[in-house]
Amino acid sequence: MGTIYLIGYKRNVDTDTIIWIEGYGNYTKVHFLSGETSLITQTLKWFERNLGNFIRINKSALVNPLHIDWLEQPSPNHAAICLFNGIELILSRRRIKPIVARLKTLSVVKREVTIGEPMRIKKRPGYSATGFSKPSDKLMNFSLQRKRSK
Repeated sequence: MGTIYLIGYKRNVDTDTIIWIEGYGNYTKVHFLSGETSLITQTLKWFERNLGNFIRINKSALVNPLHIDWLEQPSPNHAAICLFNGIELILSRRRIKPIVARLKTLSVVKREVTIGEPMRIKKRPGYSATGFSKPSDKLMNFSLQRKRSK
């Protein structure tokens, strides 16, 4: 996707390494692939404007679509996504239809979504997520690597 400057970091951060961003009033907590989190003095709205490819799923969360594993919609007014590291996030009722439509336009949906059945998401072509984690681990050990072309 690109890079972004985060206050408190000496260098730009690759946006592919950001899994999701959580809002805390005038602060945001950025969750990275490495399991590290960082509290940044910018609003979630600022991130939404500067990270155009990220999806706003509710009032307090932005998600990188590269790291969505599945979306489940048990009823028309309830939906959740699961990130590849097992974190589940609830979608705002008013954002369900636009999010499903946007995921379809990003060409990441493997098949049509039906209510009550999980919508599986394809991984980004050219990248592979590798790592391991146990429930007792405080940090998840994952890395996103570009596959080498032959």
